[in-house]
This record gives sequence, structure tokens and C-alpha cells, in this order.
Amino acid sequence: MNSPTHTFSPVAAGSYEKDDQAITPMQKAGNYLKEMRRAKKLTQSKLAEAVDVGRGTIERLESGDVHVGVGTVLHVLTILGVSPWHYYELATQPTRTIGEIHQQRAVIRGITAYVRMLAERKQVPASVLDEVARVPLSASTNGGCSSDAVSPYALLLALMYLDAPLADLAPIVRAADGHEALGRQLAEARGAFALEMQHAQHHGQTEQHTVPSLDVVVARIAAIIRHSSDLPTLLKHELSRVEADLRRYRALLARAVGDITAEP
Repeated sequence: MNSPTHTFSPVAAGSYEKDDQAITPMQKAGNYLKEMRRAKKLTQSKLAEAVDVGRGTIERLESGDVHVGVGTVLHVLTILGVSPWHYYELATQPTRTIGEIHQQRAVIRGITAYVRMLAERKQVPASVLDEVARVPLSASTNGGCSSDAVSPYALLLALMYLDAPLADLAPIVRAADGHEALGRQLAEARGAFALEMQHAQHHGQTEQHTVPSLDVVVARIAAIIRHSSDLPTLLKHELSRVEADLRRYRALLARAVGDITAEP
């Protein structure tokens, strides 16, 4: 992804909060835009040129001037790859801090990376993912634009479609940094687990007997042991399947033993 990487730490958060308390919400939002512009290595003049306004307009926007047109603000947000919701929260909520916004951006990037990897593992075409999320999500996940502007709602739609366990998102939300790497790691673990389950299921379908083979049950249990720490939702689901299989085996064995002892 081409968006700048920001890490979040308690020290950084504290400094942000201290500065935020001394300025108005609009000034806070303006400072946030200034920081994002500098992260993109753009001068006020370059940004003004891209937005087709004068440099003074960008200067007023970054100073918290409430009289800058909405169209200009939205254009600036698009150029910088900044979520309108993040800007709006800073501009309207006195208690919202820039540190919190940076943490939220990092979480969104991590979940976006998780969505991308999960879609690749499940072989879901980018066009389908875009249709499901109702936004060009594939452009963000493939580096075409900043993932920071992706709405949480779009990500939720994609996660629901991909049948992603919500428990996988907890480590991303809790992490202080490395969200993208963590998202990729979770998605790879999820994909490896699903692949092993698919192979085990296929093995069972090719068996001549109606009862699943012992090898299939063992494969399921082995996969659960390897991936249970990252896949608690799947663990619960697969354990119920294993339990059902073992019950069928017990019934079959009981019947077989009964038939043997009944023979003359």
C-alpha cells in the first residue's frame, strides 16, 4: 500500500492529547491535514496546485478556518488519502485526539490487509469484492489508493462476505503497531487452515465407506491443534464436526462388535 506508515505509542498519544487540549476542534483538524500533507511530502503550494486553489486557501484550511468551501475540503482529503470521517470527528468532537485517529487509521490498514489476503486465499475476484463492499475496495487493497479512506462499513461488508471470524480482528485492534503484518499473518493462517479442512473433506468424500475415515478425523484434529490459537471461531465449529464424526464411529463399531459376537 502506498499510504504512509504511522505507528502509535503511548508517548506519541500523550503529546497529541496535550496539544489537542489547547486548540479548537477545527484547528485540530487543520493540524491533522498539515501532518498528512507533510507525510505525503507535499508543500502547501504543490497541494494547492493539485486542488486548483491558491496557496492561501490551503494555509487557511490548515489553520482551522471554517470558511473554506466543502468542495475544496473534500478535494484535499481525496488528494491526501484521508478519511472524511476522521477529519469530521476531529473538527466536531472536542475530546477526539489526533493520536486516537492515528491508531484508528492503523487498525483500518490492518483489517484491509486481512481482507485482501483472505480474498486471495478464497480466490474471490477483485470485482466481486468491490461489488460486495459497494466501494472500489480492491484499489485500496492492491495499492491503487490509500486504505485510510476506506470506511469501516465497507470493511464489515467484505468481512461478512468472506466469512471471516471476528475473533481474528481482536489482535489487530489491540496491537500498537504492525497492523498490516498482523493482518497478513492472520489471513495466511486462516487460509492454511481452510485448505487443510478442504483436503480432509475431499479425502473423506473419496472414501468407499459412508463413514468418514479415521485419517480424516485425525487430519481435522491436527489442523485444529496447529491453528487453534488464531482461529477460535473455527475451532469451536470444527470440534463440533469432529464430535459428530466420533459419535458415528462409536455407533458403527458398536454395531460391528454386536454382529461379530452374534455369529455362531
